[in-house]
Formats: sequence, C-alpha cells, structure tokens
Amino acid sequence: MPLRIRDRSRPATPGYFKAESEGTGLIDWEPIAARFAASKNYWIGTASTSGRPHAMPVWGVWLGDRFAFSTSPASRKARNLRANPRIAVHLEDGDAVIAIEGRARELRAPAELSAFLLAYNPKYNWNFTADQVAEGVFEMTPEVAFAWLGGEGESFGGTATRWRFERAAQPVESKRATTRATTRRGTVARQKPKTASTRKAKTTPSKATTARKNKKGEMTMLTTHTVANGDIVTAYHDEGRGEALLLLHGFTGSKLDFHDQIPWFSDRYRVLAPDQRGHGESTNVGREDAYAMDILVGDLAGFLDALDVERVHLLGHSMGGMVAMRFALKHPTRLKSLILMDTAAEPLTIFPAAVREQLARDVRANGCAARIDMMKSMEMSEGARRGVDYLGEAEHWRRIELKLNQMDPEAWVGIGNDIAEAPAVLPQLHAIKATTTILCGDGDIPFVEPSARMAKAIPNARLVMIPLAAHCPQYENAEVWRKAIDGHLARAL
Repeated sequence: MPLRIRDRSRPATPGYFKAESEGTGLIDWEPIAARFAASKNYWIGTASTSGRPHAMPVWGVWLGDRFAFSTSPASRKARNLRANPRIAVHLEDGDAVIAIEGRARELRAPAELSAFLLAYNPKYNWNFTADQVAEGVFEMTPEVAFAWLGGEGESFGGTATRWRFERAAQPVESKRATTRATTRRGTVARQKPKTASTRKAKTTPSKATTARKNKKGEMTMLTTHTVANGDIVTAYHDEGRGEALLLLHGFTGSKLDFHDQIPWFSDRYRVLAPDQRGHGESTNVGREDAYAMDILVGDLAGFLDALDVERVHLLGHSMGGMVAMRFALKHPTRLKSLILMDTAAEPLTIFPAAVREQLARDVRANGCAARIDMMKSMEMSEGARRGVDYLGEAEHWRRIELKLNQMDPEAWVGIGNDIAEAPAVLPQLHAIKATTTILCGDGDIPFVEPSARMAKAIPNARLVMIPLAAHCPQYENAEVWRKAIDGHLARAL
C-alpha cells in the first residue's frame, strides 16, 4: 500500500537557505516515488556493528511502499544488514537528488520472494528463479526521505523537501507467511470464455463437484443453479433452509472455495455461494471495463433480488470481502451480519503497475494459465501446506486448475487493477452498524495489519486471528475457522 506520510517539511540545512523559506516550494511525494521506482541503479549505504561504512550500487525495485534488492548472501552489505538493519539508498543523480533512509530485513517468505521476482525480472529483462533468490533479497521500509531539484535553473533552497513516514510494523518472519500467490496455484489450457449468449438460466448438476460430508458425517451432493442477473448469468449453490448465509469468494476463486464448508451450516441456514462474474461458471464478459468493485457490488444486489432474498449474513473472502464491505455501505438494510475474511479496506499494491501490465499482457495472450510455472516453483508455506493436506494433493491441484481455467483473463486484468487502485473505504467503515467479525489467518502477512485497522474502524467489530493459517483458513485450520463462524452467527442472533 502507499507510504503513509507523517509530515513534509524543509530539512534543517544551516547555511544553505533561510528559515523563513520553511514550507514554501515543497515537492510532492508521488512524482519523487515514481522517479525513484523507474531508476535503474541505486547506491546503498550500510554499516557494520562497529560503525565501518560501506557503499555499493545495486539494482532494485519499488514494491508500493518498500524498496527491495538482491545481493550475494555472503556480501559485506548482506552481512552488515543482518547485524545492523539501518540502510540509506541514493540515486546516482547528484542534481535531482532522492535519498531514502530506513530499516531493512531479509525476505524469506515464498510469496514475498515471488512478488520481488515478478517486479525485478521484467524491469531488468532478467531471468532469476525462485531458487536463485532464496537468500540475499532485502527489503527496506522507508522512515525518512530527502529530495531536491538542484540542476541548472533550479533553486536548491526552494525545493529541498523532507518526508517522514509513519513507521509500519515489520512483517513477522514466519514459515507460515503467505499471500494469494502461494494459495492459488495451477491451471490448464485456456478455454473459450463463457458469454451471456452461451449460458442459459437453468438448474443443472454441478460438473465440478463431488459428494461431501456434513457435520453429522452424512454425504451430501451440491447442485449448481443459474439465474439471470442483469447482463450476466450467475451460477451458484443454494443449500439448506433458514436465514440466508452468503459466502462470497475471492480473486481467481469460485464457489468451489466453500464447497466443503457449505454442509457445515446448511442444517441451520440457507447457504448461498455464487460465482462472481468472470469466475467459476458465471458469465465471462470478455471486456476489462466490465470488471470493477462497484460492478461486483451491483451483481451481488441483483443476485439477491433475483432470488427474492431481502437480508443475509454475508461473508466475503479476500476480494469477496472488498465487495462485501462496499455492499454493506451501499445496502446497510440488507445485512443481518458481516464477516470480512482475509481482506483489506485499502488498495493492495503487492504488484506495482509495471508488473500488473506485464501480467495483463501474459494472461491475455495465454490465459490465466500463464503464471502456473512460477507458482509451481514456489516453496509452499506451512499454512498453505495445511490447506493442501486437508484436501489432498490431487484434489488441491484439480480445483486450482479448474478455477483458473474458468477465469476470464479480462477479469484478471480489470479486477486486479481495481484491487490496487480503487479508493480506500477504510474512512467510511464507521458507518457499518451490522454485527461484524474480522477473520484473518495469522500467517496471511499482507492482510494482518489491514484486518486490525478494519476492526478498529467498524463499531463493535471483533477481530479473530486464525492460528496456523494463511489466506484460506477454511481449509488451513478448518475446525477453528468453523468455530469462529459459529461464534459470529450466535452473536448476530
């Protein structure tokens, strides 16, 4: 996510300009960050524990709010940073200056290393593999930055600017650390996109589901229904009777993400699990402009209208949570309660714009299967492995292959950009009055802090961390997750 600027001011540089120039001619951070990100070479300064300085040039990438670079694991700068994390980074330009100071940590989590590779390789036309960066990749969290324009015709005293940033908590170093990249893997060859004209509104047995046990150990078979919903056809599961509990999947997912969990609740609730547009068996529209958060919110309202469901207990997972919180703000009277699971109310810039553009070209040319090789090469986190063990290796991969094969590449592009660029709704969450629970796997690093901020923003919301879980706690720690849902529903009575 973007850096949070605590203050912007004139740096204290006695003898260069007068104090009365304080606050005038200060530079905005955004163009400075963009120029820093676009640079090729970076000089980094480190020091040993004894204070001996060391400076060397490196290549690196700007990952939204942090600077990442690689070096030999045995290099002096690597040894320095392991002992003393203080670091300074400076561009080569001595006229238009940008210098950033902060603290560094060595990246270990597979998902973090994957994000680094997805930014680094396209920028430098390089071909690093996951094995080659298993050690020696460092990430700096900025604390203060300086910039000025001192070239010909520029006034150093009139542009010198200092930014101080809110100190972000360092992600916890853990084998459980993960992101979507480690929990959504695998695909097969791209299929022809589904369109509204090729899908009929009818009830049919699901071709992708199998019998599952409910809480009593009885085998149940889920059925896929379809319903006309504005300009699309929505596919969904509809099981049980009682108050409606709607389970909304995330980016690259489908209703299959809750296939095993539906029978746990259908003895007491009418459980609905729709495929969002561009996912699963719902319509693939085939246009980027048909995919955005606001459109998905409208789809959810239209789906409930089509089924004549007035109010629901709504659970949104990841992207589904982003849709759910916006639905809660726009349609507050339609909620009985709200569960936001492993999601965020702020833009997620796990991948910079340049990386997203490269991914967009790739999936448009080759389908959503294009990323499978890199995904498979990543080491699996402890949390993700628990999810695979829950399903079984073969079934895990079958589901991932099916979901990514069904996904519209234009949904990948449009929704992926919206996740990174849509305005934050965190300042609006105080308006949510429904009983709310925030769920997050304790190893789902990109969503731990956003979850805490949401819980603080929503009145009377409860934050529940699922231990030994990452991004998909309904599999990775299923029993604890089920108890958390039951506890929420009991609280919402």
